[in-house]
Amino acid sequence: MVRLFILLLSLAVATPTRSLEKSDSRHWEEYQASYTLSWRGLPVGTSHHSVHKIGNSQFIAKVIAKPFLAFLPFKSSEESHFRVSSLQIQSDYYEYDTQEKSKHLQGKIYFDWGKKTIHHVFANHLNQSQSLPENALDKMTLYFQLRQDLRQQKNVFHYTVIEPKRTKTVHLVLKGLETIQTPIGTFETVKLEYLSDDHQKFTRIWLAKELDYIIVKLQQSKKGKVTAESTLKTLQHWNAS
Repeated sequence: MVRLFILLLSLAVATPTRSLEKSDSRHWEEYQASYTLSWRGLPVGTSHHSVHKIGNSQFIAKVIAKPFLAFLPFKSSEESHFRVSSLQIQSDYYEYDTQEKSKHLQGKIYFDWGKKTIHHVFANHLNQSQSLPENALDKMTLYFQLRQDLRQQKNVFHYTVIEPKRTKTVHLVLKGLETIQTPIGTFETVKLEYLSDDHQKFTRIWLAKELDYIIVKLQQSKKGKVTAESTLKTLQHWNAS
């Protein structure tokens, strides 16, 4: 269930020898948002998302998901450092600490674009390196690249995502437009879908153009039944300067 609430919930990437294009600050405002989390129709927790500027075209995104009750078997804390160009997102660093039932993952991923290498540092102090695929993203910058691509009115959403223990290909399918009601208002949204590798789970994502394609709703279903859902509850913007 936690995987649903990671900024995808739950960004081609230039190497350091090629300068990133100047970022468009109109599209990159700092913000914080909160989402309701439900499981099989019952409210179970909240997630808090924030984006802060730390330098020229450099940002930190954070997502923290917590249950209402301590005994509920999930939690998630993630942080991504990334750079923004007018067209692309470049991941630099991703840190995660997630738990879903008995499964607990904790570690860090470093993106070395100079050497085209990824370095995994796990909580058990075991390290692992792998080659860095072209255009690779972390699990959070996937969402920011999706926003960039929607701004550019693209209709193909195909990404390579570096996860803690594997490299994953994500293909999102555009399903059209839909009006979505949230606690902060009603929005015209773009709807996309993603089918899991085992073809058992559908994840649906609704992003509001009015909010610069911020996610307003996420939904996961299995065998035709909705199992988990996340809806935008609060949103605060402030200009990144």
